[in-house]
Amino acid sequence: MPYLKDDRVNALLPAVQKLPKVSSAWEEFAKVWARCGLPHQALSLALIGPVFIAGPPEPLLDTASRIRAQDPNLFQLVFAGEVGLELESFESQASAEERLAALRKSEIDEEGGIIFKAGAPVAERLKLKYLEKEDFLGFLTDATKEPEKAEISEAQELQAISQAALERLEELTPLAPEIAKVKAEYEAQGSSEPSIAYGRPSQALQEVAQLFPHLVTLGGCVPPA
Repeated sequence: MPYLKDDRVNALLPAVQKLPKVSSAWEEFAKVWARCGLPHQALSLALIGPVFIAGPPEPLLDTASRIRAQDPNLFQLVFAGEVGLELESFESQASAEERLAALRKSEIDEEGGIIFKAGAPVAERLKLKYLEKEDFLGFLTDATKEPEKAEISEAQELQAISQAALERLEELTPLAPEIAKVKAEYEAQGSSEPSIAYGRPSQALQEVAQLFPHLVTLGGCVPPA
């Protein structure tokens, strides 16, 4: 599912804020936010976050990489990366095999890959836990497809932005008292630098870190050794 470009969201937000449902939710949010002593927040991209819209999937590769992956004269290595399958193109089989030999087990407990030329496998080194060999060819096929083109109307864009805004406002409004409490705790520390919070953060702490990064940032599960 693709997401709208930031400049497009910013351009349409004034119109979105005038929509009855969004306007009502915004007024309630602003009222509760002010009652909790929290500073004014504009209805902005920074507040609502990325806006996704129904449409064709994003291409797996950028244009230059896809063109190389489509070249029948190059060797395509599909391998298990840190978070999923990845693809790299090579001028020679030797260089592809050198890269294949250097692969180590990924974070998803898969290791190795398959080298293809013109869609046919020519070499492989695999230690798989969940993936199947067919997944590698499937990834190559999907990665080399030309991206689907879809016309997205302004009405669809407005609907997607308004839905994202409503969901965000409905999430933040009841959380305002807890956000104010956490914010006050970090303000009371009087530090000139943001604190670093480790461990599993509460939802309120996550919001404070996002909205008031001068007070606190999230440092991950455990402090560095």
